[in-house]
Amino acid sequence: MPSEYSEKEKEKEKEDKKRQTPFGTNLLRFFIYIIISFIIVCFTGLLGANFTFLTKLSKESLDKLFPVDENKPPYSGEKQTGGNSKINITKNKLVAEPFFSEALFDYGFPYSMENKDSSGFLSNLGNWLVNKITYSNIWLNSSIRKILEFIGQVDAFIPISFQELIPFILGPLSIGIIICISSLWWLPTLISTFMEETGGKNATIISVVGLFFGWTWLIPVLISIAQVCSVLFKFILLPGLLSGKSQENEKRGNYLLDIMSNKYNMYYMSMLFCILSSISAFINFDTPQAIVMLIVFIYASVKLNR
Repeated sequence: MPSEYSEKEKEKEKEDKKRQTPFGTNLLRFFIYIIISFIIVCFTGLLGANFTFLTKLSKESLDKLFPVDENKPPYSGEKQTGGNSKINITKNKLVAEPFFSEALFDYGFPYSMENKDSSGFLSNLGNWLVNKITYSNIWLNSSIRKILEFIGQVDAFIPISFQELIPFILGPLSIGIIICISSLWWLPTLISTFMEETGGKNATIISVVGLFFGWTWLIPVLISIAQVCSVLFKFILLPGLLSGKSQENEKRGNYLLDIMSNKYNMYYMSMLFCILSSISAFINFDTPQAIVMLIVFIYASVKLNR
């Protein structure tokens, strides 16, 4: 009985406080929630557009962003070839910039540490480290490309007008999954340490001894941290940098803006904003007031999309 009484008293106190709260305070709090909801919707739309943009890239562009061939850049100095009719970023002005290209796409550090012509201890250690980084990235890039290609292939089974909607909706969730995968990629890296070893007996000895002294465990963790940073950059910032006009198609506008302005994607974002606004209304106002606001939000959303 005392517990029931105390719970009822607490509920009554909450209701009294809610009634005593000035309407202006609730209104201010509601507008803050609206601003937060708007930011959430914009960020969700940006992630959806980024992911949709990446699903529309050509094979040559995917080879640039998520390389999987150990005989081509950035793992070696051999040039890449190929491509198809999808979006091609390889001729983008930003990609062609020497500093940007050398830092992200061309052969260089840490892969340039490999020296197969020498058999010294430092050379063996450098070759061992390059091997771990190379195959860890290849495995991760292969997984990311399978996710992009799987969702991108949904286009073949739905009407053309809806083809950008599915990756746009699934984009934020997919990016979150990819970030989680990359943060746990130290385990596949540890497996690839022994499955993809190309350095012979000396490299195997370094890996086995490192299991007892720690570096075979530490290196995969450090690689995983770098991979998380790379995934965040490629999925959040890079599409915005690469989605503008390219040398290949100067008449094309910004790809991300085109994706976000798709009428079905706009309808999805407006409905998401309507839902978040309605939730904030029910949190900050009485039920009758919140219901009136809900009706207004729905009407405004439908009117806007028409």
